[in-house]
Amino acid sequence: MRITNAATASYPLPEKRRNPINKYLADGQKADYDLAVKEKKIYVLSNDTAEKVLGKPFKIGAPIDITWFDGKEKRTDTFTIAGELDKGIYNDDDAYRIVSLAGFFVVPEDTIKHMVKEGFNYNRVLLVDTDWPAAEKQVTAQLTRLVDANDKLSLDTLRQQIKEDEQITGRLTTLFLGLSAFIILFSVINLINTIVTSVMSRRQEFAMLQSIGMGKGQLIKMIQGEGLILALYNILFSLTLGGALGWLIIWALRETGVGYLYWNYPLLYGAGYSLFVILLPLIVSAIAIKMAQSKSIVERLHEAE
Repeated sequence: MRITNAATASYPLPEKRRNPINKYLADGQKADYDLAVKEKKIYVLSNDTAEKVLGKPFKIGAPIDITWFDGKEKRTDTFTIAGELDKGIYNDDDAYRIVSLAGFFVVPEDTIKHMVKEGFNYNRVLLVDTDWPAAEKQVTAQLTRLVDANDKLSLDTLRQQIKEDEQITGRLTTLFLGLSAFIILFSVINLINTIVTSVMSRRQEFAMLQSIGMGKGQLIKMIQGEGLILALYNILFSLTLGGALGWLIIWALRETGVGYLYWNYPLLYGAGYSLFVILLPLIVSAIAIKMAQSKSIVERLHEAE
C-alpha cells in the first residue's frame, strides 16, 4: 500500500547531486547551489506540461510566489525561476532518481529546510508491506481512517490497483475483440458472397457438366473444394498479417507508455477462427448448389441459349 502526500509540488535537490541537474539544464546553464539557496532560486521541470495545464509555461528569470504548509501554518514567499530542465532527464537513471517524485519544481534542499519547521517529515510516499491477503483488509481499514482524517493524504492499495488494471484490461480486450469481430464479419460476408456468386453465375456450366455424366455429389465436392481453397488463403492471410498487426498495435501502445501490455499470439482464437472458416464454405456451397439446381438440367441448359 502507498500513502501519498498530495500537496507536494516540488522536490528537494541535495547539494551533492548537482551534476545530473547541470547536465540537463537548458541553454548550457549551471546550477550554483550556494547562490540558489541564498537568492531563493528554483528550477522548473516539465515546462511543456505546465503550459498544457496552466495555459502558459513558466518564464525563466521571472519571480513566482509560492504558498506552502510548513508543518504548522501556511506561508508565502517569492522565488526566482533560475532555469529549465530538459525532459531528457527522465531517460537518465541517475538523474531520474532526483526528479521522479517532483511536481513542477526542483528546489535546493537547504532552501526547503528554511521553508519548514525543524523535524518536518519530507516523505512524500510511504510504502506499507502487509501479510497478503491475511492482514490486508484490517491494515487497509486502519490506514483508511488515518488518511480520511488528513485531506493532504491519499491512499493507494494493491487490491485497488489490481481492480483498476482489470477494468482497463477488460475495456481494451472488449475494444480489440469488437474490432476483430467486425473485421472477421466483413471477411466472412466477402467469402460467402464470393462462393454464392461463383455458383449462381455458373449454373449453365454445372448443368452442362451434369448432362455429360457428372453426379450431384461430384459437383458438390468440386464447389466445396474451391471454397476450401479460398478459405485456406483467407486463414493464411488472416493469421499471419492479423498476428503481425496485433503485435504492431501492442508495440505502438507500449511506446506511448502503456507498458503493462504484452503481446501473445491468440492460438485459441486462431484455431476457432480457422475451424469456422473451413466449415463455412462447406455449408454455403451445399446451400448455393441446392439453390442453383432448383430447376432441371434441361431448363438450365436452355437458359444458356
